[in-house]
Amino acid sequence: MLLLLLQLAAATPVAAPDSSPDYATAALRGFVERAAAVNRRVPIALRGYEAAVESEIGIVARPTGDAEAVVSVEQLASRVRWRRSGDFEQRVVGYRSQAAALNLSALSWLDQGWVIPSLYGNRMALFFGRDSTRRRGDGTRRQDRRRVAAVHPFAEDRDRVYRFAGGDTVATVRVSGREIPIVRVRVEPRRGLPARTFVFRGEVHVDAARHHIVRMRGQFLVTGGRPGVRERIARQAFQALAFVELENQEVGERYWVPAFQRVELQGSLGPFADTRGGVRIVSRVRDVVLDEDAALAAAVAARSPALAAAPLAADTLVPSPHRLVVAPRDSLERFGAWQRPLGAETAATSGDDFLDVAPDRLRPTGPPRVEPWGERTSDVFRYNRIEGAFTGIGARLRLRDRLPGATVAATAGWAWSERTVRGRARAELRRGPWTTFAAAGRTLDLTNDFPTLFDSGSTLAALFGRDDHDYVDRRWAAVGVERDMGRLWRLRAETGPARDAMPQATVARGPFGDVGGFRPNRAVLEGRYWRSALRLDVAPAVRADLVRPGVGGTLRWTRGDGGPTFDRVEARLEARRQWGPWTGTARAEGGVVRGDPLPPQQLFELGGGERLAGYAYKAFAGDRAALFGGQAMYALPVLRAPWRVRVPGWRTVWLPSPAPALSVGLEGGWAGASSDAARLAVRSLGDRLDPATGALVPVSRPADRVRLSVDARLRLFGGALSMGVARALERGEPWRLVIGTGQ
Repeated sequence: MLLLLLQLAAATPVAAPDSSPDYATAALRGFVERAAAVNRRVPIALRGYEAAVESEIGIVARPTGDAEAVVSVEQLASRVRWRRSGDFEQRVVGYRSQAAALNLSALSWLDQGWVIPSLYGNRMALFFGRDSTRRRGDGTRRQDRRRVAAVHPFAEDRDRVYRFAGGDTVATVRVSGREIPIVRVRVEPRRGLPARTFVFRGEVHVDAARHHIVRMRGQFLVTGGRPGVRERIARQAFQALAFVELENQEVGERYWVPAFQRVELQGSLGPFADTRGGVRIVSRVRDVVLDEDAALAAAVAARSPALAAAPLAADTLVPSPHRLVVAPRDSLERFGAWQRPLGAETAATSGDDFLDVAPDRLRPTGPPRVEPWGERTSDVFRYNRIEGAFTGIGARLRLRDRLPGATVAATAGWAWSERTVRGRARAELRRGPWTTFAAAGRTLDLTNDFPTLFDSGSTLAALFGRDDHDYVDRRWAAVGVERDMGRLWRLRAETGPARDAMPQATVARGPFGDVGGFRPNRAVLEGRYWRSALRLDVAPAVRADLVRPGVGGTLRWTRGDGGPTFDRVEARLEARRQWGPWTGTARAEGGVVRGDPLPPQQLFELGGGERLAGYAYKAFAGDRAALFGGQAMYALPVLRAPWRVRVPGWRTVWLPSPAPALSVGLEGGWAGASSDAARLAVRSLGDRLDPATGALVPVSRPADRVRLSVDARLRLFGGALSMGVARALERGEPWRLVIGTGQ
C-alpha cells in the first residue's frame, strides 16, 4: 500500500530538458562538492551501530473545514542494527494500539524496516530496501522487485538530476561544547529527465564545519520520462504525496546518525485535494551504541598518512536488505518500557507542516490555477429520502500570485428524484490568520443536533433503507470573517439573509434494502430571516470518540431576525487522556434556543443513534438540552501482541493486537420545554403510531428529568470493537445486549 502511494506520488509533467544552472553561485557549488565528498561514503572508522527506536504510526483523516481526525494509532518499540555495508535489521519488541474503527495493523504493509538508517551514500532506499532473505514457497530466494531508491541530493551523479540554491546559514546549534553553524541547501529536481527517476525536493541542512548532513526535509516524487496511460489516469483519480523530515544526531563527536524521523504519506481523491488523509510515521532513535574501528578512528583524528592506503568504505549505490523481524508473541506481551504516551507524537503534528515544500497544486503561491473541486464527497454524490440520488460537480480558481490569498469556488448538482438544483459558491481572501469571505447557496441542511465529526449525511445507510436524519431546504447568503490559529483555536463570524422551507420526501425506501420504509421528515417553520452566527473552536482536533489526547471544545451562537426570529446557543467540551493502561474520556454538550414562534428546526432533539442510544430516535425534544457522558477503559495485560494471519493465495496480514479492555460508561441527557412557544414547537414535530396501544402519540416530548444510561463492555482491538450490556436507569428497564464499533 505504501509503495503504491509512493509510485503515485505527484509526478512533475513531462517538460523540455532543464538548461538552468546547476548551482545558484560558485560558492554554493564548492560547498556542495565538499559535502558530497564527505557524505557519499560511510566514515571509514564507522562499522555500524545499534539503537532503540520508538515509532508511532497514525492513520489521519481531514474532513474539509475541520481539523485532522486521528482514526487509529499504533506504537511500536524496536531494536535496530545497521552495518556500513548497508545491511539493516529492525526488530519489533513492543506493540500497543488504539483505534476508532476496525482496520489492519500497519505491519500488514510495512513488511520491511521503515527507519531510514543512514543519510550517507549515493542512493536512499527509504524503508523499501530489497529484502533478499525472503523465500518462495519452494524454499528458493526470490528477487523482490518492490524496491524504491531515490537519487541522493549529494550523490556522484547529482548534477544530472538536481539544481541547487541557497547556501545561507540558518541556525547555530551547540553540541558537545562546540557551536555548529548550519547551512541550508535547497534542492530542486531538473525538468525533462529522460527516464523515470525517484528524486528528492526540499531542503538539506549541513554542518558548515565538517559538512555532515544534519537534517533533510521535503518531498519524494517521481519525475522524468513519459508516464503510461494507467499512471496518468491513476494520478487524476488519486493524488498521493510523500513527505519526510529526517534529523540526525552527532554521536562520538564524529558521526551523525538518526535521531528523529517523520514520514508522511498523504492522499486525496480526485477533486477533493483539501480532504486529505493518510499515514503518519514518527520515529525517535535513542541509546545509540557505535561499532567503531578504534585504530582507524585514531588515525583519522591524527590525520595519519596511512589512511591513503586504507580500503575505501562501502558505497550504497545499490540498496541492501532492510529486514523487519517481529519478536515472538510472549516477548511483545511483556514489553512495557514506553517512553512517550500513546498518541502524543501524532497529536503534536499536522499535515499542513509540509505546505512550504508541497507540490504546486497545494502551494498558496504560483500562477493562477483552475482545478476540479469538491468540499466533501457528498458534493459529487449522495443519497437521502428527500433528494433521492444527487450528483454534482465543482471547480475552484485560486489566483495565488495574481491576488495572493484569493479563491473563488462553486459546486452545483441535480437531485434526480426531487428534480431540484442545489449548490453553493464562495469567494474568500486570506491574509495571514485572517480570512474574509462571501458565500451563497441552496443546500439541504441537517437539523440533527450534537453531530459527530464525520456526520454529514447518511448516504450508505440510506441506500439500504435507513435515513436517521431530518432536513431543511435552506437558501442563504453570507459575508464573514474568520481567524484561524491552527491547532489552538479558530473564530468565525458571519451574517446574511436566509430562507427555510419544508422539504418533502421523494423516495419511500432505499434501492438496496428496506427496513420498514423511511420516516417522514420532521416539521419546518418556513420563512425568511436575517441570519447572524458566531463560532469559536478551541483545539478543534480533539474528540472523545477519536484517539487524539487533549481537551477541546466549541461555542456557537446563531440568531435569526424576521420570520422566524430566534436565538440559539450551543456549547461542547470534550477530553481524552491516557494514564498507563487506563484511558479516560469525557464529553459534555448543551444548548438553549428561544423564540416566539419557535422554529421546530431549531429545537434540540435527543435519542437514538450516537446520542442517548438507549432511547428511541429523537424521543426527547425541547428549547434547552444537555448531553454528557464519560468512559473509563482499562487495558488488560494480556493478548497485547498483533495477530499474524495468512491469507491463502495472497499474503500475510497483521491484525492489531486484540488488547482486551474493560470499560464502564455513563451517558445522560435531558431536553426541556420552558415556554408555551417551546411546547408548541415540540408538538408540531408530528405524531407516530404507538405499536403497544395503536394510538397516535407525539414523535418527541420534553424529558421531565435527566435520563441516564450505563453500559459495561469488553472492548477489543484498541477499543474499535465492543460488546456488552447497557441499561437505561429507569424503573423496570431491562439490560440490553449492545455491540458497537468505535470509541
